[in-house]
Amino acid sequence: MVGIKKYMKESPWTFGGVKAWERMYGENDNIENCKPTWLIGKTYCQHVLNKSNYEDTADWEQTWLKTWRHLCQVMPHVLEINEYRLTHVAIFAGSVSNTGDNILPRATRMAIEYFLGITKPRKWYLVNARGKPSSQNIEQMNQGAGVIVGGGGLFYPANKHSQQIYSGWQWQVSSTQLLQINKPLLLFAIGWNAFRNQYSQFGGFVNLKYRDVFQASLTAMSNRQSWTGVGLREYYSLENINAQHPQFYPPRQLFYQPCATTLLAFIQPCLASKTLIDATSSSTQQKILSVNVAADRLANRFGNSTSVVLDSIIDWLRRASNVGWTIHLTMQDLHDTPLLKRISLKNDKHGFNYIVHKFPTDCTNKEHCWLEVIHYYRSVTVAASTRGHGIMIPFGLHTATISLITHEKVKSFVKDIGHPEWGVELTPSQRKHGSISLADELFQKLEYIDNNRHRVYQEIITAQKMLASTTAANVMHFALAMAKQQRQ
Repeated sequence: MVGIKKYMKESPWTFGGVKAWERMYGENDNIENCKPTWLIGKTYCQHVLNKSNYEDTADWEQTWLKTWRHLCQVMPHVLEINEYRLTHVAIFAGSVSNTGDNILPRATRMAIEYFLGITKPRKWYLVNARGKPSSQNIEQMNQGAGVIVGGGGLFYPANKHSQQIYSGWQWQVSSTQLLQINKPLLLFAIGWNAFRNQYSQFGGFVNLKYRDVFQASLTAMSNRQSWTGVGLREYYSLENINAQHPQFYPPRQLFYQPCATTLLAFIQPCLASKTLIDATSSSTQQKILSVNVAADRLANRFGNSTSVVLDSIIDWLRRASNVGWTIHLTMQDLHDTPLLKRISLKNDKHGFNYIVHKFPTDCTNKEHCWLEVIHYYRSVTVAASTRGHGIMIPFGLHTATISLITHEKVKSFVKDIGHPEWGVELTPSQRKHGSISLADELFQKLEYIDNNRHRVYQEIITAQKMLASTTAANVMHFALAMAKQQRQ
């Protein structure tokens, strides 16, 4: 780690590989030898080329190799020319209270570095999406090699940061400014974040004015002279944007791009959790169930049935506790308290023990925030959440998950990775008529995971590899666009 600390000063210039690899949890922590990709020279190209022959590779690797093998020796040098740098536009830690959004920017830079084959410290120019870019910002972007925007639900029409006349989405970049950016532009794992029945009369927007501005922003992206790639985080998001703006040309301009948090253990294998399959010293496996229920937009999530749904979850947790599960009520946001409050009302009569786990929300110390979240999700057996990143982060670390579905993006994720059975619909109006009770279904999902730990673990790894293959191809197109423009 010698020499890394000098790069970690608070500055708009930073690196994707981070100080977070330093151990902070004492001798018993097993995050060992975790270093940024550019320190150990490990890249995606090297990962697949190290295979001795095609017969030893999985189908997804074979497909990728047949397409890109001849470029693998070239791409690590694409961005090493004359210190060209990359721009990253995102909602950065410290400006949000949501745990997932605090993890996301760093995971995105890790993924970009890994799949581009960057093996040396790389300067990044950081631009906060929660603000209108200045002419100086645009000038700095144009001095670099390319611009990455995301990830996260930046296409969130009901969010107050989207309710402006510049773009209609959370990055307040005008259509004129989008056209002024003359370097390849990659929107990486952006989500369409409209809730169910949220301003449905205006397609999710508060009013038609903001929808028109958003349409103009999409038009500007599709009309840029430099390469533009719009990578959507879920097929649900992809379908929504494609329907709103058919001028995009899928898959060249519009494509599926999973969130970087789903790839954490693939990019850095030392972050992978084996809690699901490891036995404790007493030869009995850990049974820690982490549950997070978001507090925002409860009416959109549950309709008029919030109390009914929460009571069903409480019934599930009580039954899980009775068969040996340790229950964690996890707060990814300061306001994630509805389940906790409901338990407090009912626990005198039908009590069970639980632990409240609060993530840090003041992320001035970014490394502390990052490490605490990673460390926590590596230590639990099953993570259940209504939040997208409450599922994607633990999944990315090889922790088993149960998606508590109240939003189409969460429903889409389990479908996109080929495992819709890892999700449970919570909203009564969306549940199949005549199906088993919500508490019974949740308990059955948990019991299945507990009884099939090794199978579920391997299914997580296989699904993650497919997401990695998709990401590798997308980033390669971005790299080729940057290389082509640098040669002109």
